[in-house]
Amino acid sequence: LFSPFHSGLVFSTICRTGELYLGGNLLTGQIPQDLGHLENIEILRLDSNKIKGTIPDSIGSLLKTREIHFEYNELEGDIPDVISNLVGLQHLHLDHNKLNGDFPNWIDSLPFLEHVHLNDNMLKGEIPEDLKFSDTLGEFTLERNEVTGIIPQSVCDLSLILLSVDCSEPAPRVECSCCTCFR
Repeated sequence: LFSPFHSGLVFSTICRTGELYLGGNLLTGQIPQDLGHLENIEILRLDSNKIKGTIPDSIGSLLKTREIHFEYNELEGDIPDVISNLVGLQHLHLDHNKLNGDFPNWIDSLPFLEHVHLNDNMLKGEIPEDLKFSDTLGEFTLERNEVTGIIPQSVCDLSLILLSVDCSEPAPRVECSCCTCFR
């Protein structure tokens, strides 16, 4: 269903509007590499579909993007490092997919993040000991992944509305003194 994007016609129209809402439309296929042509997109919602494949590296060209909602799809692979180029990003919703790369160690380099939802994937790796989000962060969910480590006190010191990780007994994957724990 993404084939209309390849014509460029849809992309040029969307570039003028700044918002793309295609959530809950049962879209299938992969996110096209042409996504990078949406240079003026601020809100990108492809959530609650049946989109497969990986997140294209061209997403790093969407420098005006404030919100990415790719949750509830069947995306797999790594979370592209190029997302760290999106310095104005406020919402990153990649939860409920099949993402199986390493925990994105660059995630705290985005200065305006308010919501980070990475839960219900197959992410692995270690939480960086020096993880330190800006004080704009309000929600961080990481539960139901294969990530291990310790949530640093610097994250606990933030005024978070929601902080959830796999920290329940008897064998917690993540240690956290201030989290809502899942198993």
